[in-house]
Amino acid sequence: MATDIETVLQANEAFYRAFETLDIRNMDAVWSKADYIKCIHPGWVPRLGWVQVRDGWTTIFNNTSQLRISVCVMETTVRGEIGWVVCQEHLTALSGDRKTEGLVMATNLFERTDGVWRLIHHHGSPVLGPHEEERHSLPMV
Repeated sequence: MATDIETVLQANEAFYRAFETLDIRNMDAVWSKADYIKCIHPGWVPRLGWVQVRDGWTTIFNNTSQLRISVCVMETTVRGEIGWVVCQEHLTALSGDRKTEGLVMATNLFERTDGVWRLIHHHGSPVLGPHEEERHSLPMV
């Protein structure tokens, strides 16, 4: 029998399969439809509730012709009916003839409902390159 950590990691893998294959039906299947769900894509304002969250994924999928994601899981935690995964996303996207590559730190929060782990929060933040990091760092006090 799979542990809670293993089943949260399986739910996380299903999320990234849906993301990488640009499949909105599979993305529909991994998300909770609760009013309190949230999704924060790098550079975007938060998407709140299922209608906005789904619209964000539809926008990404409609404007991306190909996507490759390599995920490095850094930590997985489960506390009762809530589990979360902290990971790095290495993304390569094609949109028409434009190629974009990036590194994103992500936190994916899952809630177990009726025995199934569903995504309730995804937050991705870009990792800045060394020169950008220096420009944006605050002095130590």
